[in-house]
Amino acid sequence: TEPSLGRSQVAHIFATVPPLEPLPRLTETAPRLSEAPRLSAAAQEQVQFVPANFWWRLLASIIDSLLLSVVAVVLLFVFGGSSLLTLIAAADGDSSTTQLGSAIVGLAGAYLLWLLIITIGSWLYYTILESSERQGTLGKMACSLFISNLDGERITFGQANGRFWSKIGVSIAIAIVFGIIGLPFGRESAIGSLLNFASSLAVLYTYAMVFFTPRKQTLYDQISGTLV
Repeated sequence: TEPSLGRSQVAHIFATVPPLEPLPRLTETAPRLSEAPRLSAAAQEQVQFVPANFWWRLLASIIDSLLLSVVAVVLLFVFGGSSLLTLIAAADGDSSTTQLGSAIVGLAGAYLLWLLIITIGSWLYYTILESSERQGTLGKMACSLFISNLDGERITFGQANGRFWSKIGVSIAIAIVFGIIGLPFGRESAIGSLLNFASSLAVLYTYAMVFFTPRKQTLYDQISGTLV
């Protein structure tokens, strides 16, 4: 038989056991995301971004162009649809010359208003998005591209304007120069056609400079001091 313990013996045994100390409470909370450790200056210097090649930039540009074209077509019908219908009705009916002229003026005014809105909208689309925290247009975001200055930092609104207007300005300047050169020969002559072709090649070269520059910059990238 096994020996049995009395109540007094059991109580004596439990009395000799030291009490358990309470577990320490966790007083420290998890750090917030904003308080997470950041890369040191030396580590940041080692982070290198690869410049985007021509084809990724072309794809991003196509996406942006498609988006802006859809908006442009919608606005064209909104502003010019009624004026166009009025012009068609005036031309088919027994309208007077005054009514027909008024319809033409209305259509021309709608077109100029549409052109102004498209120009301002394109300017704001590129400059605001490229200088925002996203550092790129919707097309660039879709291709995982972003724009920075030469130090890899977010560009200013002024630099975004430099990028936008230099694209237009360089193309206009090239067209003017080749147009002046071709004046003595005429646009319909063989030399005039050759100069027009050379003008187009010169504009394309400002974009093709991505293939030849060390940091894959176009001409307007170099003018505005930006990288993609």
